[in-house]
Amino acid sequence: MTIATNVKILSAAVKKSMKTFVVVNPSAAGGEGLRLWPALADDLHRAIGPFDYEFTNAAGAATLLAGQAVTQGYCRIVAVGGDGTLNEVINGFFTSDGVPINPDVVLGCLPAGSGTDFWKTLGIRDALKPALRILQGDRTRCCDLLRVELVGHDGRQMVRFGCNVADVGLGGEVVSRAKRLPAWGSGFFNYLVASAMAFWQWEPTTMRIVVDGEEMTPEPLIIAIVANGQYCGGGMWIAPEAELDDGLINLCAIRPMAKRQFLALLPRLYGGKLGDHPAFFRRTGRQIEVAASTPLKVTVDGEVPGIVPATFTILPKAIRIFC
Repeated sequence: MTIATNVKILSAAVKKSMKTFVVVNPSAAGGEGLRLWPALADDLHRAIGPFDYEFTNAAGAATLLAGQAVTQGYCRIVAVGGDGTLNEVINGFFTSDGVPINPDVVLGCLPAGSGTDFWKTLGIRDALKPALRILQGDRTRCCDLLRVELVGHDGRQMVRFGCNVADVGLGGEVVSRAKRLPAWGSGFFNYLVASAMAFWQWEPTTMRIVVDGEEMTPEPLIIAIVANGQYCGGGMWIAPEAELDDGLINLCAIRPMAKRQFLALLPRLYGGKLGDHPAFFRRTGRQIEVAASTPLKVTVDGEVPGIVPATFTILPKAIRIFC
């Protein structure tokens, strides 16, 4: 993946003046975040100099911490954890109306969770040393975000932002099962096992999908995946053609199929080799609406904030990331 026009090199003066705040999820990957932090903190200090940090202690805490840090003038915010931690941190960058609190904030990522799919699209393969070198550098890139309007668990309309992948349908059940499994070193095995278990009991649901105002014929689907990044589910290469800054959403929907056929296709899902398989269809657009005949769960970057109906809108170049 080659992107040149959207890269900004920070000057030495700008980097030196940046206050850094680090949001650490100690529970990431079954406690791996806490175990790694003492050594990681030393490495990070050597790489970027002084910084402040806080541990998260509950769901939603990373959003509150990131929001407070941005408001207090920190311009480099680093997320230590998995995709869920990263998602919460990003949501702290915006007001409830979706306005950036400080457009000059730059996001840094240190993968230390069971799910690190967003990092894969950036070319970071679950490795802390390359991520530290990126933070030490001066190269940044503006990336698109997903703005998701949906129904929260309390029944009220809400907005959630996402940087990687959202979905409607099977994904919510997969996430729930994966979180209940023991941490086996990486998200790959958890999501692979959870996907197989969830699909075995899942019934396709009729979904109505509208892409940029054009309504598709309603049909039963297993899942509708809305991608900004390329990977989800612990490494499934679901959208190889997706770019983080092309201003487009990549839709991948999966039609009903025999259970044995789905299990046989799982290796191809992880290898990005779905090709023109008849059970899959793809579209691209800037806004995608999904409704269903039942209140299906919506996942955003591996979190489950609510249910359909949901509207997914791309926000071009809405966030700057160290890359």
